[in-house]
Amino acid sequence: MQLNELIEANHFEEREEVCPGCANKCQVHCYTFANCKTYFSGIMFYMQFDALVKREQQAGRLAKVEPFDIMMSIASMTVFTFLALPLYQDLLSRTDEQVLEFIAHRKQEITRLVLNGLRP
Repeated sequence: MQLNELIEANHFEEREEVCPGCANKCQVHCYTFANCKTYFSGIMFYMQFDALVKREQQAGRLAKVEPFDIMMSIASMTVFTFLALPLYQDLLSRTDEQVLEFIAHRKQEITRLVLNGLRP
């Protein structure tokens, strides 16, 4: 896949609807991507994530890190990867194939960093 195909494949449509996962009738954002996968975001997502992290921390399976800090770290590393792509590609004269390899590497590296940082 070429870089421009990757960018185009990440086109999405956004809409708001009532959360399908709870009875509170919370508004959530729904993102449907070109591959027809749909993802949800909103306060209920964060509340569920927060509860899961705290449960795992109480059980001793996760380090004591604020759930919001975990989300911010993941988002920051992910977003910066894409913000830095023009610099990476132009300054270092990387091909589209090398850029895709870099993105795959960052995905693995971000996962490794987050998981290592959450070990108790």
